[in-house]
Parts: sequence; structure tokens; C-alpha cells
Amino acid sequence: MGLSLFKNETLPEMRIAVTLIVVFLAVAGLVLYALRGSGKVYSMSPTEFVEEADPDGLILDVRTPEEYAAGHLDGAVNINIYDRDFRDRVDSYDRERPVYLYCGSGQRSRQAAITLASMGFEQARNIGGYGELTNAGAKVVQP
Repeated sequence: MGLSLFKNETLPEMRIAVTLIVVFLAVAGLVLYALRGSGKVYSMSPTEFVEEADPDGLILDVRTPEEYAAGHLDGAVNINIYDRDFRDRVDSYDRERPVYLYCGSGQRSRQAAITLASMGFEQARNIGGYGELTNAGAKVVQP
């Protein structure tokens, strides 16, 4: 008797069918997860950034323009991660140059770092949230 989800099946055959489906979905999920981005994402603590950042690196503020206008790191470029053209705008930067990404809490900058890594940026670093960076002594520009 073959496996079929549409005929009257015995309990052992149903268990086998369900097990095979679960295994297939798990393997498919792992494959998709592995293929979603080829770049590795690194984090750098705010203190490490203040003490060790490459002065030639790009500081990228991925917050909204309103958040940026309320205060930002000195030398930072603002490209809102939620803008439709985010990928196009970062695409023009050198992929081998260090890129330091921050936002309000570190969550959006983490997502931005994943995006940049998947685009081939070799040194994309999530440096966390603006408040943590200012507390660590990062130079800021206030309105």
C-alpha cells in the first residue's frame, strides 16, 4: 500500500507521511537560511568603536532623517534603512572599506549590516545604538 494523504491510511503510514513532511520542511528551511546571505555580520561594541574604529571608515546612520537631525555621530552619513532606495544608495560605496552602522537601539543597524554583508561589503560592523555610542564617548553633532 503506497503513502497517500487522501486515502484511508493506517496510523503507522500517517506517522511516516507526517515525519517525512516535517523532515523535508526542516531541511528546506535550513537550506534557505544558509542561502539568504553570503556575508558574515560582525558587531563591534560602542567602546570598541570609539577606541579602535578606522578613521577612513564610513559611519552610516540608518535611522530616520528626523532621528538624525536630533543628533548624530560626527561624520555620519544618513541613509534610512526603511527607504526604498536603501540598497541603491549604499551600493555606490567601496565594499572593502570599513562600514560602521548604528541606529537607535542596534536592531535596525543589525539588519542593515546583514543587508550590506549580503551585498558583498566585507567589513560591515553593527556598532549598536546612538545612546550607547554617546555614553561610550563617541563624538556627536547636536542641533
